[in-house]
Amino acid sequence: MSNYPRILDLESILKRKSLFLFGPRQTGKSSLLKLHYPDAFYVDLLLNDNYASLLKNPELLRKRVELFMKTHKSNIIIIDEIQKIPHLLDEVHALIEKHKMLRFILTGSSARKLKAQGVNLLGGRASRAELFPLTFAEIKSEENSFDYIRAMTSGLLPSIYNSENAYEDLLDYAGLYLRDEIKLEGYVRNLNAFAEFLRLAALSNTQQINYASFASDSQVSVVTVKEYFQILEDTLIGNQINSFRHTEKRKAMSSCKFYFFDIGVVNGLIRRKELTEGTAEFGAAFEQLIFQELRAYISYYRKDFKLEYWRTTDKTEVDFVIYENLKTLYAIEIKSSKKLKPKDYSGLIKLEEEFPLKKKIVVCLTPHSMVEENGVEVYNINDFLSMLWSHDIF
Repeated sequence: MSNYPRILDLESILKRKSLFLFGPRQTGKSSLLKLHYPDAFYVDLLLNDNYASLLKNPELLRKRVELFMKTHKSNIIIIDEIQKIPHLLDEVHALIEKHKMLRFILTGSSARKLKAQGVNLLGGRASRAELFPLTFAEIKSEENSFDYIRAMTSGLLPSIYNSENAYEDLLDYAGLYLRDEIKLEGYVRNLNAFAEFLRLAALSNTQQINYASFASDSQVSVVTVKEYFQILEDTLIGNQINSFRHTEKRKAMSSCKFYFFDIGVVNGLIRRKELTEGTAEFGAAFEQLIFQELRAYISYYRKDFKLEYWRTTDKTEVDFVIYENLKTLYAIEIKSSKKLKPKDYSGLIKLEEEFPLKKKIVVCLTPHSMVEENGVEVYNINDFLSMLWSHDIF
């Protein structure tokens, strides 16, 4: 597996304070930290001996760290999978207060236990960052090319993207999530019902959420469906994005859309080996890929942007509306076609009737990027992603 350079800048955050680093399993958190901080004091709570000893005696952490400080020059303390023992954060808090130079990096693949137990989250003494699957910029810098078809098929988890058995690895990932994150942590009572919900959620990826429909198909209550979606968010498997509801001439729908964190994981959940261009599935995967890039860019560069979508009761739609305030809106439409018609981006024009747009963008598969007479910027996927990561879109 190539050692892709990651864009997330940990150093600038750690200059100010300690850090919670969240990200789904296999996004590369541990590999990134071991590469950049080989001399750090490292505690892996997935190891049984560490877990058992610290669960029984959390104060051992303080004693071990203070011994490390006497014998090593590094001020970096890494605790992997902190959600396994949330009350260790009391010891971390005490150490930060006592030793101002210490910097903790606390990784987690789930925030659910931390939220559920209402534990000490260090009272603002730690920032939060996320590590996502690989991005266009990281792959391009290593390989000097980007294969969007492979990205849409294999997904962008570092351990799977270049795998010769990507499909089997994705099936395994889905099984590991259900076993390790859901069953072992006791997040749901009926694992079979949750597994069926998970499959239906993957089939509905990038679409608006209809809780009643999910409840009927999963044979559970609407309340349970909402709880299941919250589990997906808390375990970092997916995100709901809100509807942009500030238009007045056209009434916006209020339901959220749901996106998994990686298109490959979606493929594994629904056992899809390949995508056929021109199908609805291909279009949804293409939209998912752009979502992943936008979300990672906004997070890595700590942009104070909202990422929403716009759909009205008369079915006018814009895939992504991104803004810091209502005076600066960027509207992006995703089309997995090579030839565009004006109706393909009519939502952009209609949204601009109510809000001045900083940019109106269509991302598609056209061979050549261009600007239409009405100001709509049309980009092929490679040009758009290159400009995004070069800071030429926002």
